[in-house]
Amino acid sequence: MHVFVPAEREVSLPFAPPMPDAGARSAELAEFAATRRQTAALLGRHADDIAMRWQEQVRALLPEPTDGGTTSSRVERAAAVVRSLATSLEADGGRSDDAVALGLAAGTAAFGAGAPLHQLLRALDLLVAMCLFVVEEAAGRGEIRASGAADGVRVCRRLQQAAGTVTLAAARGYAQASTGAMQERFRRLRHDLRNPLSTIRSALELMADESVPEEARRSPRFRTMIERNATTLDRMIVARLGDAEARSGAGTYQRIAPRTVACAVRRDLRADAAARDVLVAVVSGSEPLRVDAAGLELLLHDALLAALHEAKPGDTVTLEFLDADETRAMLTIGRSAGGSPIADAGARERLASLASALGAWFDIAPEHASFTFPVVPDEREASPPSAGVARNEVRDDLGSARQRDDRQPGAL
Repeated sequence: MHVFVPAEREVSLPFAPPMPDAGARSAELAEFAATRRQTAALLGRHADDIAMRWQEQVRALLPEPTDGGTTSSRVERAAAVVRSLATSLEADGGRSDDAVALGLAAGTAAFGAGAPLHQLLRALDLLVAMCLFVVEEAAGRGEIRASGAADGVRVCRRLQQAAGTVTLAAARGYAQASTGAMQERFRRLRHDLRNPLSTIRSALELMADESVPEEARRSPRFRTMIERNATTLDRMIVARLGDAEARSGAGTYQRIAPRTVACAVRRDLRADAAARDVLVAVVSGSEPLRVDAAGLELLLHDALLAALHEAKPGDTVTLEFLDADETRAMLTIGRSAGGSPIADAGARERLASLASALGAWFDIAPEHASFTFPVVPDEREASPPSAGVARNEVRDDLGSARQRDDRQPGAL
């Protein structure tokens, strides 16, 4: 059986652009290299100014350092990141040697200050956006000469590639610091659990030891010790191995003022509000709570966007946070013109589904829409590991030092 294979033919596309000759291509590359150098020099000159303005805007995203760092050190790291981007841009795709180190340091510092990971990434995005804005303004003034729009796109792509390295390293540094903190937390928990367990085990062994006089083995002291330490174990398990503690330890729940989250969302949707001549007012929520900050931000973003789409020119959309109880808080969305701020049935259904996926509850009323979201009581994180748990008295601790040893390999 023969299979006919047609000969290959060269197809000429009428819309195919002509291939530039070697001379034109070389000139194009030279022009782009000049554009890169001008942009890199511009960022290098303005690195300190960009970092200072970034620090002013990032206060709503990242908490102040609490691990011995200072605001000035954070500004210095931001300026170093900008210079690293400039160096990478000048090298045409190559990154500076300190880009990874800067990212790791930023991630570690953010975790130490108690910042959520998503806020760290948003802060880095803001820094890159400010760099691009400085470049945009300089190009508008003619300080950066580009042969065309393609060169502008290439410069932006180079900056985004360099920033991607820093962002990846920051995420890695944050994860590494979080892992270390989690290891230390479990190490302490294992030790604290092993103490009462060793006491119970030692008491049972003495009660079963026939070499000990029977009267001593039947002493109510042993039963009292066992009951006391069993109660201690039960309290530790409830207080330090509960679902809320697991979520909080994983970094999902962070202590942050809900107003901070609302203001960040308002800033993101500033252009949408201005286009519709609508004012967004955040009237409460200054008290810090331990909440799922990322989930709250995603939920509030979609809800506020839906409310803006239905608002009329001159309206004021109001965001208000109310305390429901120690485990829940409520966000209400209203409008100055009266009536429901979100009347569209499709938007309501979408928000209810999103709220359910994020562990919150959505409700609609004639005059407002509301979300109820969970809160982790702050005392669980603020108190020492064994606070609120009955401690064994020294005379009751029958376990030896060997029995109380952690018995775990050291951290890597």
